[in-house]
Amino acid sequence: MAAAPALSNSAPKLESEWDEARIESALARLQEMHAQLRHLRDAVPRLIDPMLVQQPSPEDLYSTFATNVTTIHSDVKDFSITFQNSVFQEILMKAEKSRAESKEDIPSWRVTEHEDWLDVRGADTPMDAAMGGTNGAVPDAS
Repeated sequence: MAAAPALSNSAPKLESEWDEARIESALARLQEMHAQLRHLRDAVPRLIDPMLVQQPSPEDLYSTFATNVTTIHSDVKDFSITFQNSVFQEILMKAEKSRAESKEDIPSWRVTEHEDWLDVRGADTPMDAAMGGTNGAVPDAS
């Protein structure tokens, strides 16, 4: 996957028209956020995984569980920082404004049209294929 653009907390003034480079940068940030969200969807299963497998000792169970809690906490914190970033908030405001201006051109997302939306480990969806075929997931470090 290509390197994401460096995050900046300085929000440029909201303009009505964005140039192509700015739109591509915004799409890259949205893609990054999508990957983080897909990764967080697997947080609870990762949290309880040590409890589903027989551990050699209670200490090993605790150690594995504590490591998973720390990792997931870090993932949630990273997501929160990205989401609260002023540049990302500007992108969301621009998307909201654009959708309000052209409601008839943007179809609503329907779960019935995407029955595999919850399948994190399933086959690539068309959106994932557009994002490089990684199923939107961030590779697991373990």
